[in-house]
Amino acid sequence: MARARVIPPQHDPACWGCGDAPGGIHLPHPVEEGTTEYEAWFQFDERHQGGPGFVHGGMVAAALDEACGLLATWYRFPAVTARIFVRYRQPVEINTELLVKATLTGERGRRLRVRGELVDGSGLLAEARAAFLHVPLEHFLATPEGRAAADAWDRPLKRRTRTADGAALRVNRPCGWDGSRMIKRIVLVGVLVLALMIAVKDGRVLRETGLTGVCTPAQAATEGVQLEACRAGKLAGRPDLSRQGCTTVGGLTGTYQYWRCPAVVVSGPSGH
Repeated sequence: MARARVIPPQHDPACWGCGDAPGGIHLPHPVEEGTTEYEAWFQFDERHQGGPGFVHGGMVAAALDEACGLLATWYRFPAVTARIFVRYRQPVEINTELLVKATLTGERGRRLRVRGELVDGSGLLAEARAAFLHVPLEHFLATPEGRAAADAWDRPLKRRTRTADGAALRVNRPCGWDGSRMIKRIVLVGVLVLALMIAVKDGRVLRETGLTGVCTPAQAATEGVQLEACRAGKLAGRPDLSRQGCTTVGGLTGTYQYWRCPAVVVSGPSGH
């Protein structure tokens, strides 16, 4: 028997654009995932009015954003608006049949580019160019409403369901929907990265592992001069001590290069 693939609902039922919210425009969902084009008929009414008989410009932009967002979300779930540019061509009248269109024009990494249009029988009324970002599901767990929606969707999946004939149905959870476990992983990775940055900045770890070059005293300081033996690291060459007033002594001897440097004078407590 084929396995059932279950994904969370792409949009919340309370969504102003595509849900059952009072005053919403109730755009239908795309018919399939992965689609690159979307269009839907709808109307604005008196609740969306700006000037008498005309739709408020913000509502026009919101409708274009909703259509482009529906396409982006069904193309790569989930996706959110990163930016949108709207150009108004003609005033939009209320109580008029309108067609809103969205077309995927490109993608790069997590970014999706979508073009939107709002038209009626007279031609183009407004158009939009938008960019959307594919985000992890944890993006929506930042609010109490988002966590409640996730719990409501996830709760039935914690129980094994069965088909009508009693056979066990395998439910595939979407990768990353377990928010608490994913957050723990993110924190762990952050701690490891921070520890690595501290180790690199300190330099001792790199030197002790031989990744960077290192110099050690070759003999005790005499007459204000100390001999340093320097070897190259795996990621960097031999240290250059010329800026510290040192001069090289001959050429290379095996893996070491020797420098004659001014001895470091350490002053002790003075006695009076």
